Amino acid sequence: MIKTALNVLILKILGTALWLVYSILLARILTQEDFGLFFYTVNFVLLVLPIANLGYGNILLKDGSICFKEKQSIEFKSILLEARTATVLGSFSIAALLLVSWSYDLNNPIVNNLNVTLLTGLIIILFSLMTIHRDTLRASNNVLKGMLNTTITRAFIPLVFIVFININYEVDLEIALVVLCASLMLSVIIEVYWINKITITNNTKTNVVSKNRKTLGLQLWLADVANTVLSKADAFIIGLVLDLKSVALYIAAQRVSILTLFIIDAVRIVIGPEISKAFEVSHRPDYKKIISRSSALFSMAGIIGGIGSILLGYPILLLYGEVYTESYLILILLTIANMSFIIFGPVAVIMSMTDLQKQRSFVTTLSASLLIIFSYYGAVLYNVLGVAIAVVIAMWINNGLLSYMIWKKQNVKTGLLNRDALNYYTPKKIISLLGTHKIIFKKEINIR
Repeated sequence: MIKTALNVLILKILGTALWLVYSILLARILTQEDFGLFFYTVNFVLLVLPIANLGYGNILLKDGSICFKEKQSIEFKSILLEARTATVLGSFSIAALLLVSWSYDLNNPIVNNLNVTLLTGLIIILFSLMTIHRDTLRASNNVLKGMLNTTITRAFIPLVFIVFININYEVDLEIALVVLCASLMLSVIIEVYWINKITITNNTKTNVVSKNRKTLGLQLWLADVANTVLSKADAFIIGLVLDLKSVALYIAAQRVSILTLFIIDAVRIVIGPEISKAFEVSHRPDYKKIISRSSALFSMAGIIGGIGSILLGYPILLLYGEVYTESYLILILLTIANMSFIIFGPVAVIMSMTDLQKQRSFVTTLSASLLIIFSYYGAVLYNVLGVAIAVVIAMWINNGLLSYMIWKKQNVKTGLLNRDALNYYTPKKIISLLGTHKIIFKKEINIR
């Protein structure tokens, strides 16, 4: 797990660097309003992705990884077919709703322009398929391939295209969206090729996973929607209540705050299947050890990312343009919100992988509702700064309640509340954790 996490971290570092360079380039090329609308559109796409996927991303990670381990080829392909079908139907439905909104002249930046509306719908369809394919590759132990397109391709290709186009033509909002569509389309093609090369020797064993996937999918879907609202609704509300210049300032701070999250995401991507396998196969005591090790990795990643975000944030914002340095205080607040992951650990992943979907759905829906209310009134009363404060409050409430639920249901503490996780914070073990691929227990845990 450690070696894979380090490899994924390298991809995340490259992907984050490319995405930052890409966003800085767009901030320099586009007007502040167009820059705000471009990333407002991207933010909206990410906001509706879990609605389009109907919870099948987590189903692929949970049941798909078990099917792959147990060599259940037919069941694995069945889950993938279900996921693709649901995703295509969901994403096309959202794209159709955007067109209806445009026809009724609804007051929203995305549906004020037909070309932007059509391109946004296409991006939703492509991005939804990408996420399903990514989780399929992760479930089949192809974590690095699953990460490649979501970290490198989606940033590198648009960056190259924009640089080339800008030499001879003036890049505007629509050109930037077309380039993004082209990169996502290429990513989907590459992922389909990789998935078709997955080989599983079919086993005669049956019923290795739950047959109530629709019920499980609904529970995961509600939780994913609420979780995405927690991370994406803030910018959406700013666009509704304030203006695109305010969106641009907030998005710039949000982009830089990724310095905290991208290292955490690298760990999250690896630990999901591991936690699922440990919970299904052994339950105790290896499961508790996996939680301790995952918490140690997760919290350490958050500490490193948080320090980097605060120290490098202002110089990076200056690269966007002097006007964007006004966002530094917003960046500090968003970093404080992300610090909740350090204290409470990978709570959402644990609950999704260990049959606590109902509890996660309830807590996250509650927190998302609070975020929407706080963000709206924060924007009205205190402008963009009020929205950032709302994010801090909602994130700490959400992760704290999720951690408490895990402790009550499984008698396992997460994050820095886990004493066994704290035992990893010695110089020798930190060096081992960050610098080698060896397992940092004296005896390797075998859950396979």
